[in-house]
Amino acid sequence: MIKFIILGQTPSKKNTHRSMYSSHKKRFIIAPSKACLEWENLAILQLMHQMNYQGLETITAPVHCKILVYRATKIRADRLNLYQSVEDALERAGVIENDFLIESHDGSRVYYGVKIDEARAEIYLEVIG
Repeated sequence: MIKFIILGQTPSKKNTHRSMYSSHKKRFIIAPSKACLEWENLAILQLMHQMNYQGLETITAPVHCKILVYRATKIRADRLNLYQSVEDALERAGVIENDFLIESHDGSRVYYGVKIDEARAEIYLEVIG
C-alpha cells in the first residue's frame, strides 16, 4: 500500500471554473479557476516530493485507490469532482501513468468541518497483480 498526503483544501474541479476568451481558438473556453490551478500546482509538487522520498517509479499497472478528503468547510461538494481533482494531480505529478488505471475507489470518503490547517487529501494506492 502506497500512501500520499496533499495538504490544503481540495477543490471541486468541475464546479470551480471561469470563462476565458481564447485568441488562438477564437472562442470562449471553460478553464479551471485560479484557486483550483494553484492547488493543483502545489499538489503536484507535494506528490513529486513524496515520490522521490519513497523512491517510487510511475505506476503503470491497475490500482485500487482510497481517497480520504478532509475539508474545512461544511458546505457539501460533489465527491466525484473532489476525487477527480486528486486523480488529475496524481497523473500530472507522474504518480500514475493515466488515471484510467484506477479501477476502484473502495473506502473513499469526504469529511467536512475539520480545522482549516487540517484540510488535506490522503491517498492510498494498492497495485493490483
